[in-house]
Amino acid sequence: MTTLNNRKLTIVLVALVVVYLGVRMVRVPQREGTLAIALVDIDTASVSEIKLYPRAANGSELVFTRSAGGWQVAHDGVTASADSNAVKGLLASFLALEGNRVVTEQAAKWDEYKVGDTTGTHVVVLGKNDDTLGEWWVGEAPGQGSVYGGGQSYVRKANDDKVYSVDGYLYSQYNKGFASWRNQSFLRLAESSIAGATASGIRSWRLERDSTVWLVDGEKVDSAAVARYIRRFASMNFAEFADGFVADKPADALLTIHGAQGDLASIQAWRTSDSTWTVQSSYRPEVYFKVDDEKFDAEIVPTVSAWSEN
Repeated sequence: MTTLNNRKLTIVLVALVVVYLGVRMVRVPQREGTLAIALVDIDTASVSEIKLYPRAANGSELVFTRSAGGWQVAHDGVTASADSNAVKGLLASFLALEGNRVVTEQAAKWDEYKVGDTTGTHVVVLGKNDDTLGEWWVGEAPGQGSVYGGGQSYVRKANDDKVYSVDGYLYSQYNKGFASWRNQSFLRLAESSIAGATASGIRSWRLERDSTVWLVDGEKVDSAAVARYIRRFASMNFAEFADGFVADKPADALLTIHGAQGDLASIQAWRTSDSTWTVQSSYRPEVYFKVDDEKFDAEIVPTVSAWSEN
């Protein structure tokens, strides 16, 4: 009797294994086939224009245009040089963008995944002769990952009700306002080339290197503090622009940066409110930026006391 029961159990077990393997053979390939759903795959060399409607800009249009000198970005009548790294990242996302699953096929649920006509960040990619190379909406998957990796985003293609889950946190990469896409560089100098600086206007001093120490108006100051100040000139960026500013009077402050063989650059600054300044550098004289008092004091024209030796 025991032998018979064991034989029945063995037969049942074998049958279950066969059924399991059969299901795996039928269903798993189908499921795994959905792990790489091609959504967008654009030859970036063929892209001549990108139209972006980010939620961060309330859905207003940003237009990126490729030119011989690089990418330009335009918004609300203002055309500016675009941040080349940001545009490269955007273009890179057009290559082999793949969904890993369909989260809904119902248009009524688009807004739930932030890919609706008014709730998503809309992307239109154009080639030569204004041919549409791709069009889609990107939505946010809250609380997941970051722009550097991990997490999920949602994508809906034009003329498709389906919403797809996509690996990577694309939402923050696409959903940025005009200023974030602009070239924010203010000054670029080789730190080793800087031999001194002269301030005039609301503050007046002369900073110069004497062998291994720094002097202000002939007095020794904290060289480490000065070195930190000088180092900022190598890669100085500002994020807020002063579009439309007209310099109708002399600058309230002027900083001239010297090299061993002559002047390297200059910065002009105008007091525009009790706590803000509009600044311009000779590196990009056509662009004006806004800075607050704290940034002005720390990075542009400090008081001499900022370098005093303790």
